[in-house]
Amino acid sequence: SAGETEKKTWEPPDLEQLQALLRQVKSLDPSRKRIKIHPDASYTAQQVVQLMDVVQRDGQGELFSEIVLEGDRQ
Repeated sequence: SAGETEKKTWEPPDLEQLQALLRQVKSLDPSRKRIKIHPDASYTAQQVVQLMDVVQRDGQGELFSEIVLEGDRQ
């Protein structure tokens, strides 16, 4: 699974629903630790940190501990 990637664009209404989606993805491959996130350019640094916290773990435990941040490529 290390070489397999799939690009998804999600816009859940809140962070709780984002975690639920991530938990579903994690259940497909529990060994996967890396995820790439591309926050919108309008996000503040505080919002990006909050997003990273949400991606790392939920109430059930670890989700994705290795986060790769991607920005706009101009």
